[in-house]
Amino acid sequence: MKTHLTLKLCRFGRKHRPFYRLGVIPAFRHPSRKFALEYIGWYNPVSKEFKIQQDRFDHYKTNNIAYTDSVKSLLTKNKIIS
Repeated sequence: MKTHLTLKLCRFGRKHRPFYRLGVIPAFRHPSRKFALEYIGWYNPVSKEFKIQQDRFDHYKTNNIAYTDSVKSLLTKNKIIS
């Protein structure tokens, strides 16, 4: 089944201090649209902190959202998906 939404890491922060938000991105978006439809979580690789809104994640999971490889490994590492 083809999905139209993808869960991606969107980089924020400053130089050498990355900070990522988990954003719901349309799969076929125009390049001028740089922002996500919704941010449902965040990840700080410096302190290894991770937080996600479980209810919003479950909503998109039931709608067959796709994950990038980095998001999938992050969710697996934090035991959110198997």
